Amino acid sequence: MPAMPPWVAATTIKALISGYFVLAAAWDLSIERGRVPNWLTIPPLLIIGGMRLHQLRWEILLFWASMFLLWRLHLFGGGDAKLLMLQGALFPTRGFVLLTGVCWLSVAGGLVVARAYRDGGWIGIATLGRQLGRRFITLRLVPSEEEFGTKAEPATFLFCVSPILYAWLLW
Repeated sequence: MPAMPPWVAATTIKALISGYFVLAAAWDLSIERGRVPNWLTIPPLLIIGGMRLHQLRWEILLFWASMFLLWRLHLFGGGDAKLLMLQGALFPTRGFVLLTGVCWLSVAGGLVVARAYRDGGWIGIATLGRQLGRRFITLRLVPSEEEFGTKAEPATFLFCVSPILYAWLLW
């Protein structure tokens, strides 16, 4: 039996990674709105995280602790935190962190502005600007428990864009 060409193996791995993150986003958006189940996040997190720790990539523990603290601050849900921990274990590079930042700012920023415009046109965008300014002045940068519970939107799709792009474009 002939050996598999390297490009076939690489393409297969990239397709599996993409399929996994599309499934996670779809689950959050439509199947069980606002929830990413543990059976979808814990096994790959343990396998890939275990591999990184076996490779003595101890910095992954710092990243995981950071994601845990951001979850405790209510910046995102538990399923999102586990997906982000998985991404940090899967792609522990500066390039991935940079691409993730660009994706989050462009997609989330665009969605926030579009939502403000939808809710009030240009006045809605001006109101958004005042609200952001007020949050910065009062140092209320983190959502309250009530805001997180009532105004939070499923955002797993946002967290799933960068690993798919990174796998196909930069990995």
